[in-house]
Amino acid sequence: MPKDPWAEERKKLEAELARKLGRALSQQEKAVLAAMSWPPTQLPEQFYSVMGADTMPFIQEALETNALMAATTLVGTINVSLGGEVYKEAVREWAQQHAYELSRYLTDNTRQIVGDAITQYLETPGMTRAELEELLSPAFGAQRASTIAVTEVTASITAGTRAAVEEAEAAGLSVREVWRTQDGGCDEICHPLEGTYRGDGWDLGPPDDSHPNCACWLDLEWAHD
Repeated sequence: MPKDPWAEERKKLEAELARKLGRALSQQEKAVLAAMSWPPTQLPEQFYSVMGADTMPFIQEALETNALMAATTLVGTINVSLGGEVYKEAVREWAQQHAYELSRYLTDNTRQIVGDAITQYLETPGMTRAELEELLSPAFGAQRASTIAVTEVTASITAGTRAAVEEAEAAGLSVREVWRTQDGGCDEICHPLEGTYRGDGWDLGPPDDSHPNCACWLDLEWAHD
């Protein structure tokens, strides 16, 4: 089975994004605890709206940078004249839209965790503030930051790959995209997709939405005359 051509770069990108996310989540935790009255009540919707707005800019920047790296690398391997770097605009548009959707998802997820924790406190006689804060900690911890980073680096590499493929196809080249799994962990869930082509049970490409920490990638098969 082919090796992931992004393996070394992927580790660096994951570590950098996890670091930024970890810092943002830590700041969110402090904001939640500062905004929470005692005894606690559910936080207002406006609080979460501001939280989402704070995370989107750096997420969008990271997604665009990572996707552009993948697209530019692949375009550099194509020995024909392409369409004037249209892929760069495709990457920018994807990053903007995906960052918006991701920020909303993360905010909704945080809202759910915080809301459930407060509800549990209100329904559990004798529960302490320390126990409530312990329930909240997974929403803001390093593990969540790492999981998001792995999944989103995979998504951005796939987006860059797709942008390069679309530009190559516009220039008249023929390419087939093959789903490849990583060794260990992810491959157990994604194994049925290994070696399959776009349209053969999948369309969007990695990550597989059925599980976190998906680090699969797209292998390209170019047609030869």
